[in-house]
Amino acid sequence: MAIGRALDILHKALKNLMKHPKLIIDEDYMMGVFNEYIEELPSFKEYWTFMFDKKQMSVVSRNTGTKVLRIAQLRSELFHPKNQTNKDSDAWVKS
Repeated sequence: MAIGRALDILHKALKNLMKHPKLIIDEDYMMGVFNEYIEELPSFKEYWTFMFDKKQMSVVSRNTGTKVLRIAQLRSELFHPKNQTNKDSDAWVKS
């Protein structure tokens, strides 16, 4: 995997986002930017699955203490918000 190829893919995706800002909250688009690497490289597929489906992180809240969240939960809220504040931010993010 050449770094130049990865940068070309990223550059193309970012240019497309500049033309179509609404894609920033399109899960298929954003999560699919590096699909060709996922198909080509089993180790990258393993990493991608771990990072976005299995990885957990601790979030510390002053009021409620520590809570463990899966990255998949955070990703779900990003692309399919249930929290009203996050829903209300969609128009701002798309502009």
